[in-house]
Formats: sequence, C-alpha cells, structure tokens
Amino acid sequence: KAWFKSVAESSCLSVLVIFVILLNMVAMAVDHDCNFEESEYCLEFKSVLELCNIVFTSFFALEMMIKVIGLGTVNYLKEVANCFDVVIVVTSLVELSSGIDSYLCFTGSDPQRPNPKVDCLVEGGAGMSVLRSFRLVRVLRIGKLVRAFPQIQRQLKVITRTIGAVSS
Repeated sequence: KAWFKSVAESSCLSVLVIFVILLNMVAMAVDHDCNFEESEYCLEFKSVLELCNIVFTSFFALEMMIKVIGLGTVNYLKEVANCFDVVIVVTSLVELSSGIDSYLCFTGSDPQRPNPKVDCLVEGGAGMSVLRSFRLVRVLRIGKLVRAFPQIQRQLKVITRTIGAVSS
C-alpha cells in the first residue's frame, strides 16, 4: 500500500496523466466519419482510434485504482475532480466492450463479421451512441492540466476577462 500511496502522490503520475489526457484529446480531435466502401484507409484508421480508446480507458482505470488503493477510497473521493474521474472511468468501462467489439470488427478479427467494409457500418445502437458521446466529457479532465500549470491559469483568466470586455 505504501508503494501505491507514493505513486498516487507522485508528480510523475500527474505529468503522465496530463500527457495521456492530451493524447486522448488529439485522438478525439482527429476522429471523423469516413466511407468504408470507398476508402481503404478507413478501416485501419477506425481500428487505430478504437485501440487508442481501449488503451486510454485502461490507463485511466489503472490511474483510478492506484489512487484509490494508495489514498484510500474516502480520501480519494474528497476531491471533486476525482469524483468526476470516477464517473468518466466507470462510463468508459461500460462502453469498453463495445469498443473492443468495434476494434475486432475493424481489424477483421471477428469471425461472425467476415466483411468489415459492410459489417462494421452498423454499430451498437442508440444506447452505445450515448455512451460513446460521453467520451467527449474526458476532455473536461483538462482541468488537471490547468491546475498543474499556473501559466495556463493566468492565460485563461486573461482570455475570460477579454471575452467579457468584448461582449459588453
């Protein structure tokens, strides 16, 4: 437990989490619809994005487990940002099976769907679509980045004041 506590409180973990949040934001930013039937890169592109989502979800779940073990559940949940992280991680874990299923479909590894260009077009339904859109909430974890760098906090305050002055 002492090891988990030292890792949970370390600046190395904080920096790594911020880096992974930024990578996650890049992965979400490059995502777009593409035509599976007309574009060869589409299946590979979508499979890489699904794999990234699986890795990000796994990383954030591992981060949460390290902090819960190291800090204890009560201390971990005292911080509002950690409560927010729990909601994001649990929702991402619920959606993870769909992501794995999509990854297997896009890579052609699913024997029940031998033709990815056709079989991967219909995914999960409305329920999974809502969970998938919840991935965007991960971007709000950027608050950790803002807290970690006071210079960014100052810049955001200046931007906020400027927008307020311009809109008046």
